[in-house]
Amino acid sequence: MSLNRNVQAYIGLIVALAGISLVFGSLQIRAFEWQNLTLWSTVCVVAELLWLNTLTGQGTVSMASTFNLAIIFLIGWEKSLWVAGASTLFANLAIQKKEWYKALFNTAQSVLSTAIAGILFLATGGLTLLPNADSSGPHQIAAFLSRFNDARLIIPFLTCGLAYHFANTFLVSGVISLAAKGKLLPTWRQNYGYSEEIVSSLALIFLSPLVVLSFGAVSFLGIVLFFVPLLFVRDASRRYLELMRTQDAMIKAASLAGRGEMAAQMAHELNNYLAAISARAQMILMYHPIDGDPRVRKCGEIIYENITKMRRLVDEMVRPAASHVRRTVNLNSVVEQAVDLSRFHERFDDISIDVVLDPAVPPGQFDDMQIQQVIMNLLKNAGEAMLGTDIPAKRVEVRTSYDPERNQVILTVTDNGPGMPIEVAARIFKSSFTTKADGHGLGLATSNKIIQGHDGRIVVESRPGAGATFTITLPLAA
Repeated sequence: MSLNRNVQAYIGLIVALAGISLVFGSLQIRAFEWQNLTLWSTVCVVAELLWLNTLTGQGTVSMASTFNLAIIFLIGWEKSLWVAGASTLFANLAIQKKEWYKALFNTAQSVLSTAIAGILFLATGGLTLLPNADSSGPHQIAAFLSRFNDARLIIPFLTCGLAYHFANTFLVSGVISLAAKGKLLPTWRQNYGYSEEIVSSLALIFLSPLVVLSFGAVSFLGIVLFFVPLLFVRDASRRYLELMRTQDAMIKAASLAGRGEMAAQMAHELNNYLAAISARAQMILMYHPIDGDPRVRKCGEIIYENITKMRRLVDEMVRPAASHVRRTVNLNSVVEQAVDLSRFHERFDDISIDVVLDPAVPPGQFDDMQIQQVIMNLLKNAGEAMLGTDIPAKRVEVRTSYDPERNQVILTVTDNGPGMPIEVAARIFKSSFTTKADGHGLGLATSNKIIQGHDGRIVVESRPGAGATFTITLPLAA
């Protein structure tokens, strides 16, 4: 989750509303039964352990909703606020080890969801089934069963359960969509609106009246029985998520295989055209007079050299392992060539590229074509990230340095562009992951594989509005 201004404002609003709910609900409570509330909080903490990531991995699904609803029915929504808040906060911080702002938001949205569901429960004719903490006496049990058997509670039960589910999931989807700068409804559908998740949520909702009945009859001992069906629901959801992720991976693998076949066909055709251009470049060098304009000969040499590199790159698209050749080169010269080839592209018309090369960088064992490909890809991404933005003095800096203690060179590519959210930076080197409408998600994944093939490492540091810095470390010896 990225803490941009919209996310901060949203979290602040939810926390404020949750605080108002807690204050208003507490004013309605005549007496706190701390022992009873502590026991319920413990039950909800245990239920919070049965959580899963959603299909997209952006949100979470908890099995605690069954018990949160049961508490609303049994002791009233006012006391339930404290149980939901305390159990969520403790589970998030002490067990799930989430960041403080995520724990704060999850606690607030849990409290707010409970308040919305509880108020609607009362508004549709519901009543607190066990207002007193002591439920052991026969009169209390009889009074409880009499209230529970009232058919008029069916509508309040359903209204409360559905309100809790939709409030909970839409509040979470709200913060996800703001962090990713997406739309609310599609985000909700991707994380919570697919049929299997809806069925699981309905199962948890319909279990809550059974928890109420069990607790009203035998107190907390009856609660233990309901962790077994919760485990079944959790495992069924987990298997479905694993199946969908496996299916998605197979589809991507098939797509990449198809792209590989297409790349092989394109490589064959491109090599024919490149061979013709290469031959013409050699003819320019062959027939150009020795005493002619040296600039013409220099241009011919550059054309021939880069056509040779392009043919090698085309071959590498089809057979990357066979074309991986290391030789002794200086990283500074590779950087200069990559920048020279990138600088005159139209995407850099209003962007300055600053090159700061450490003269102490010694030669190393690299595949210069592959490293040049990585640098050009990083420059291309930086330029595209700043296209269409109103950032003043757009700038990209490429810097090299030498670490003699580890015998490695360090290359950084830094831009002052819009940056990226934390969750995007965490997935940016994964194959097929892209934030571009027309992207394929292979550029940075390929760059990462190239650097790893050189026994190096590439990392990114970025936050929204503060640009991005890609740092590459490469050992000098193979």
